Formats: sequence, structure tokens, C-alpha cells
Amino acid sequence: MEHTRINRDLDFLSACSRKAYNWPGDAFPTTMQVVDAVLAEGAPRFYTTYDSAYYYVTQLVSGRHRDLPKGLALKKWQAFAALVRARREKDATLSVAMATMLTLQHDPAPSFFISRAYAHRLYFALRRRRAAAKTTAPFIPRQAAIV
Repeated sequence: MEHTRINRDLDFLSACSRKAYNWPGDAFPTTMQVVDAVLAEGAPRFYTTYDSAYYYVTQLVSGRHRDLPKGLALKKWQAFAALVRARREKDATLSVAMATMLTLQHDPAPSFFISRAYAHRLYFALRRRRAAAKTTAPFIPRQAAIV
């Protein structure tokens, strides 16, 4: 599951970069303006594994609510389960497993499902790394002495 978290963070940072670069007006946006704008938009996909998605969707679809997470994670699974239900309503022959797989592959997520504080830390780290890269002089090796 760690690889999905890394992919989500990388997609979030690239969305922040695009949003800051394409910010309307002449003034450069603040960190919180960029983070809030990106969090208000949707994510390109759900960042989870098929096994986790199937586990939580079957619980939510069947009405069993044991072992469900809390907070933003619960909102993520509820949004995902709603998309799976909508896909199954369009095609009644789809099983929950197939609808889950198709939703993972083709449907965008309504949000990145990360907290504002975590998003701010991610974006701040990106800006700090970029600033450090601009101020650091490139390494130029010395030529070997000719003997």
C-alpha cells in the first residue's frame, strides 16, 4: 500500500505545480491558496489496492460496518462504494468484484483524501527542495593534472 501513497503524493505535488504555474492574475499565489485549490479539485484516480477496495466495498454494499476506518479514509471508501453501486446499476450483470476493478481503473476520485495539514507539509517540502536546487551550484569536477 506504500506505493499507492507515494503515487498519490507525487500526483498531488504535480497538481500543485500545475495549479501554481497556471494561477490566474499577476500575483504569485500563497501556499495555502494553491493547496486549497488542488484539494477542492478531484484526484485522477483512487490510490488503493484492489484487495483493500474489494474488502471495504463489500462491507459497505452488504451493510456490514465492522472494521471500517474513520475520518477521511471512511469518506474515501464511501465515495468509492457509491461509484461501484452506480456502475452496477448501469449494468446489473456486473459482480461487485468486476465493478470494483473497473472503478479502480477508469473512475477519477472526487478528492485526494488527505488532510489540509498533510497537503501543506507536502507542498512546502516541494517548494523547499526547489529553492535548494536553485541555490546550489552544480558540481563541476576538476580536470586531472596532465603529467
